[in-house]
Amino acid sequence: MKIRNIISAMAIAALMALASCEIETHDNGKLDGFWHLERIDTIATGGQCNLQGELLFWSVQSKLVELSDHNIQEKYIFSFSHTDDVLNIFEPRLSDRRQGDPAITDVVPLQRYGVNLLEESFAIETLSGSRMVLRSETLRLTMRKF
Repeated sequence: MKIRNIISAMAIAALMALASCEIETHDNGKLDGFWHLERIDTIATGGQCNLQGELLFWSVQSKLVELSDHNIQEKYIFSFSHTDDVLNIFEPRLSDRRQGDPAITDVVPLQRYGVNLLEESFAIETLSGSRMVLRSETLRLTMRKF
């Protein structure tokens, strides 16, 4: 009888533990994915920078945006928020676990990815399963989903 009570108590404890666990998920919808940065347009002048031959990517997953150059193995990570048709990126860091992902204080290395501010807002002009166009105050970024 005691063994049955112990097994019942263990089963109840296990069920309570499972019921109290909450798995955190993030559904960023069509924003999630691996995006190839193909073009940066300067809004004021109409200038265009064709990046199709470059390996510059924006990757969106969970609560992070990663900017990476696969030619030189460079990676930066941002926290982000996405509401309606606005993407806000903030808290940039160099993606280097060995150094604790140090905070970025200089925007210059981020400019090649179309980021001109350490905290920047982008209007989402287009977002489909294969294409994304973001617009900041000065630039328009065109990306294709990989």
